[in-house]
Amino acid sequence: MKKKVKLIIAGVTVLCVGAYLALRKRSIPFYDNIWCGDGTCSSADSQAKVNTYMGVSFSGDNDSNQGNGTGNLSLVFPKPHGLKVDQDIVIEQDKGAKYDYYNGVTNITSVPNPFVIVTSKARQGDTPANGGVVYTKSFVSEMFN
Repeated sequence: MKKKVKLIIAGVTVLCVGAYLALRKRSIPFYDNIWCGDGTCSSADSQAKVNTYMGVSFSGDNDSNQGNGTGNLSLVFPKPHGLKVDQDIVIEQDKGAKYDYYNGVTNITSVPNPFVIVTSKARQGDTPANGGVVYTKSFVSEMFN
């Protein structure tokens, strides 16, 4: 009898964990929006470059101050993000963001490298460093859309 109870408890636990993983939305913190001067966003294409960017602002020799109001919104992540082209995401910036327009649903149009995504939202211009969170759909939502 005790063995059956343990099996039932284990089964319910596995089902609960599976349901949680299938229904949860993934949240991925991003550090800032970034201007990519080339197709691979080479100014932030490695962990070392991203760490430098997060610790020290780019110098004038790099491309962070170019392209005001041109191109699309690109986000730089402190760690590899695992996102894919054509994936729908929700952007939620931290308080004090200069452009509220960046918040909300958008689509990933390009993934130049593991630390940067390019979205379908138009870039509005330079901002002070302002991060936030990107939310993805749950596994179940992805399956039925």
